[in-house]
Amino acid sequence: MIATAHAQDRRQRGAQVSSPEVGEDGKVVFRLLAPEAESVRLVSPDLGNLEASGAFDRNDDGVWQLEYGPIEPPRALRYHFEVDGVRMADPTNRETSEANGTVFSTVFVPGLEWMELQDVPHGAVSEVTYHSKVLDRPRRMHVYTPPGYGTGDDTYPVFYLLHGATDSDDSWSTVGRANVILDNLIAAGEAEPMVVVMPDGHVDRMGRGRGGFRMEEFVEEFTDDIVPHVRKNYRVHTDRANTAIAGLSMGGGQTLGIIGRDLADYGYIGVFSSGIFGINRDQGDGPSWEEQHLETLEDPGLKDGLELFWFATGRDDFLVETSRETVALFRKHDFEVTYEETDGSHTWIKWREYLREFAPMLFRSKTETTSVGEGPDAEDDRKATPAEVPIKITRDIAYREGDSRAWRLDLAMPAEESAEPRPALVIVHGGGWRGGSRTVDVFQKMMTDYARKGYVTVNIDYRLTGEAPFPACIEDVKCAVRWLRAHADEYGVDPERIGAYGHSAGAHLALMLAMAPASAGLEGDGGWDGHSSRVNAVVGGSPPTELGRDVPMAKKEWWPIGYISGDHPPIFLVQGSADRIVRAELTEDFLEKMKAEGADIEYLRIEGGNHGVAYDEALEVTDPAIEAFLAKHLKKEGSPAQPTSRVADEGDSPYVVIEDGGTGPYPAVATEAWTLPGMTIFRPRDLSPFGPDRKLPVAVWGNGACANTTQEHKNFLSELASNGYVIVAIGLLDEIHERGEGSRQKTEPEQLLTGLDWILAENESTESIYFGKVDTAKVAAMGMSCGGLQAIRVSADPRITTTVVCNSGVLPEPSPLPGMPPLAKDVLEDFHGPVLYLMGGPSDIAYENAMDDFSRISQVPVVMTNLDVGHGGTYARPHGGEYTPVALAWLDWHLKGREEAAGMFLGEDSELKHDPEWSVETKNFAR
Repeated sequence: MIATAHAQDRRQRGAQVSSPEVGEDGKVVFRLLAPEAESVRLVSPDLGNLEASGAFDRNDDGVWQLEYGPIEPPRALRYHFEVDGVRMADPTNRETSEANGTVFSTVFVPGLEWMELQDVPHGAVSEVTYHSKVLDRPRRMHVYTPPGYGTGDDTYPVFYLLHGATDSDDSWSTVGRANVILDNLIAAGEAEPMVVVMPDGHVDRMGRGRGGFRMEEFVEEFTDDIVPHVRKNYRVHTDRANTAIAGLSMGGGQTLGIIGRDLADYGYIGVFSSGIFGINRDQGDGPSWEEQHLETLEDPGLKDGLELFWFATGRDDFLVETSRETVALFRKHDFEVTYEETDGSHTWIKWREYLREFAPMLFRSKTETTSVGEGPDAEDDRKATPAEVPIKITRDIAYREGDSRAWRLDLAMPAEESAEPRPALVIVHGGGWRGGSRTVDVFQKMMTDYARKGYVTVNIDYRLTGEAPFPACIEDVKCAVRWLRAHADEYGVDPERIGAYGHSAGAHLALMLAMAPASAGLEGDGGWDGHSSRVNAVVGGSPPTELGRDVPMAKKEWWPIGYISGDHPPIFLVQGSADRIVRAELTEDFLEKMKAEGADIEYLRIEGGNHGVAYDEALEVTDPAIEAFLAKHLKKEGSPAQPTSRVADEGDSPYVVIEDGGTGPYPAVATEAWTLPGMTIFRPRDLSPFGPDRKLPVAVWGNGACANTTQEHKNFLSELASNGYVIVAIGLLDEIHERGEGSRQKTEPEQLLTGLDWILAENESTESIYFGKVDTAKVAAMGMSCGGLQAIRVSADPRITTTVVCNSGVLPEPSPLPGMPPLAKDVLEDFHGPVLYLMGGPSDIAYENAMDDFSRISQVPVVMTNLDVGHGGTYARPHGGEYTPVALAWLDWHLKGREEAAGMFLGEDSELKHDPEWSVETKNFAR
């Protein structure tokens, strides 16, 4: 009775409800006090299908609650409550976002710094009312002014930012977080301060603007009312070089309508998830968009002042084909268009990202443009402009007779005549066999880049499954290769040096060009039957090698897995370990089966890479590796191959990227060399910054348990390498991710000296990428546990400058364990350079041995550091964990001569002395 009375009293007073509540784990708790309600559901346009997961539970106090998440990726999202079928905002949440005809509650789930409120100067967002002469009524817009605008008199560039069909002029600054994104970019120096104008794109009342959008009326109102109002009431530049416009979805279409009329006014244009609506459908008897704007499209003077024309669309966006066709139209009229096709669909998740990428490119000349998160020295091999070798491009060539528009290709080649026939590269787009196009920017740029490298490149379309079922796509790409061989003389192509590249579905088709023989019955009826469709080398990124399901497309003869054999042209596969579309396990199963048959096949696995590797991810690694492979197999002997390492040009030398290459200034890779079997080399990917004035010090590394893999230590070693070191480590590269039988092979201390001999010889070889780049007088011997004993064992070598002993120490008596170096304590007398012990505290099984070592060493400076983490250390933590800055300071001090780094260790004011987590002892230092 007492409990019942308390419950009734709480209901009468009203239960305390807080909603929404965001947890550190990314979960959000929604609550609503509604004792009389029969059902409560969450409705959100930003959380996908909530049919099953959006229902609330009610407690005895009449409070309905739903815990949702964790929400990934972190983001702002809009929501309603649906109470007994009636939608309402969250009554306890004051954060809202207006849409076209309704108001949403909003919640922000943190986790991405670039769109979080930070302690930086903030601009202001104003709600502005103006009178529209065109519409003859008051209208509203939102305007962002940058930090400092209200207290100064500077004039700023102006950026008009348009919303989508279900949004309002409030949307970009609420769910879009445009002001927060710009505040952070401006504070970081990554974007210019600018005024951002966010108008209302609906010319009719809220809720009545969908459908035709009344485009012409909005364009007129924008040009005759909005722009004049902004210029009159804000301190903004009015010239083209200081004016930008962009829009998402409906706003992207409106952007194109505005520039179709007034292109001369805009120097920077962005189109997000949009294009010319209806471009890929029958537009009836009226003039097409192209015909309506032909004068603008054909005016060369209007192109001269256009600094940036940027499109971005998700591959799963329902408007992706509209975007592709629109980009193709503008390129047809010689506009320089940048097109990015990303993961994702038609959502604010992508539009915020597009704004973050687009804004830093505004109001800077083309030579000044940088991407978010990059400095002026950052590199992007796929986007960088190749040497300006003149090329000629012929577009829309029919490679077979018939009505299908899919039977077309673009061809690029060096403009200069050549007495010798050239190699050729066939580029095959992806898109799941049901989408995609040769017009995608990535494939267009690859076509022109490789033409400048001396290839004749053909970028092909083929029939998608919506037009013709399998295996029509295979038949089409084979027909295109036969067409190329039939026209080899016309285009100066060597028919025995034709390669193919494809990504995803395109990789499947490219592999079929190499593997499916004429007898497979996949040649089709396209003609050119006197010529072979087989290519001479093939590269496949994220390659589907089998379908693996009982569906009509799963016929074995339609997939590379049906042609396992050693009798195929050279193959190079690129795969991301985290790819959820094409699983690495299937690619690696195919690889092992091909290797078992003796196939000439190479493999590059990108650790942590997703489905976009070799397309729009990890290009700093994949691009040079692909180029080297194609050069090796398609360019004649003696041709410049431009590999990223000598070994990549000579044989099997994959690259592995650990944690995006580390956080140092020189993104690192792990690789191997056929001249150094059983070793893994961690080094900066790009060695061009190194030479006589900046050389790479060397470290040799032995692993815990004397293991034949760096699997446990790869994060630590990659991080060190990214700070300008080359590390030659004992261990098999193909066991860097997951231990196998090879990791159990016995390793010896002498392998460290073999690795040292190798890198010093490479420094002397004019054929090596390391030539003249290695500091042969600065060498560290390093290792963990058993590997630490290996490092101690080789420290007598006069070439060793310093020794770093990690979680290790010499046993009082030679170790009886198999594989462990049988050292005695007198080996400590062989140290002739400074020594660092990097230990795991009293819980480290090697602690007593190391402390005894420390007490015995008297002839050289020695530092003993301890962090109470046990014998395993912190190597496997992100970027090597707490051990990394300590080891890096030691190497910087003793191998790079940076005396300030001694402050980590020496004196009562040392960094480690002030860190309560660490202990440090020093001996034998002069100061």
